[in-house]
Amino acid sequence: MPRFVPYRRRRTFISLRTALLCGLLVLTPTAAWLTNGRLVAEADAAPRQETTVGAVAGQIRAADIRITDGDTFRVLEERIRIENIDTPEMPGRARCPAEAQLAVQAKARLGQLLAAGDIRLARRGEDRYGRTLARVSVNGVDVGEQLVREGAAQRWAGRKAQWC
Repeated sequence: MPRFVPYRRRRTFISLRTALLCGLLVLTPTAAWLTNGRLVAEADAAPRQETTVGAVAGQIRAADIRITDGDTFRVLEERIRIENIDTPEMPGRARCPAEAQLAVQAKARLGQLLAAGDIRLARRGEDRYGRTLARVSVNGVDVGEQLVREGAAQRWAGRKAQWC
């Protein structure tokens, strides 16, 4: 009759390759999160290309500008995202009815500001959605800062603001 041998738990060692992979999976998002502030500051130091797109410049008619929401608009085929602000999400994407109402007001106010005169864009690059990131000013007034002063927007903090 065979002799009874109690179950012995096998010791398994994590290979060095598995440990490194797990470390990378944890450290990469953590490093991206920790350096976010520094990356935003470096992006602000990037050179900007300033252009005029107002009616006085003779390039763009007011009919060529389409407002998407409180911080995004189109000039002909170019989508432009105001880089220094965040506005509420439009109805359908808003998290609450109050956010949707604020979004409609911010969109209307952006339309009023852009219709007020010469629009100057200081382009910085593109965002992850392919929109041109730019500081926008009308008659020398920064549109983003004006929307923040009026409460229609918040300064961009690297993530979406809470509106509800």
